Amino acid sequence: NGESTQHCGIVPDVAIHSMFGLDDQGESSLKNALPYDKISPTRYHKSRISSASISFLRAQHEKRVKKSVGFKYFNQLAQIFKSTRDEKTVSLLERKRKKERDAREKKRIESENKIRQVLGMKPLDKPHDTANSDNDDDADADASSKIILNEAAAILGDFINVKKRGLSYVKSNARSASTYQGDQK
Repeated sequence: NGESTQHCGIVPDVAIHSMFGLDDQGESSLKNALPYDKISPTRYHKSRISSASISFLRAQHEKRVKKSVGFKYFNQLAQIFKSTRDEKTVSLLERKRKKERDAREKKRIESENKIRQVLGMKPLDKPHDTANSDNDDDADADASSKIILNEAAAILGDFINVKKRGLSYVKSNARSASTYQGDQK
């Protein structure tokens, strides 16, 4: 559509919450990021999905996010990251810094193991420990990826239902709670 993406990114119709949710992540935070720019767009045919359908997809997503153990996990990680980033002082005692780092890492691993249990994955003994998994699917996947993929699949399922059943489906299901449990096996 002719718009720059470094500062604004590609704005999705349904935005899945970021694990960190911080503005200082990505290309726009870099020192030499290109300024926002726009050129005349080329002609193309947009998908014919109504704003009511998009609103419905967003609402279904938000319902799942509010109930999601996985997105609560993301919020916990974001809090740990933010508190670490916001620290203005650092102890000069290496022993104390290691103790603080180990405490943060222990808290992160405990949170990740809780979510891995919900997702049916083996717990980690230490950070990024996927070697103890005997399931090849789990070997390269982490809990965060599964959470996001499950939610993306749920949004796609909602979209397919909207496309198959039309606007009447959106209207009849706009008030109903989602039955999809995005963080369960």
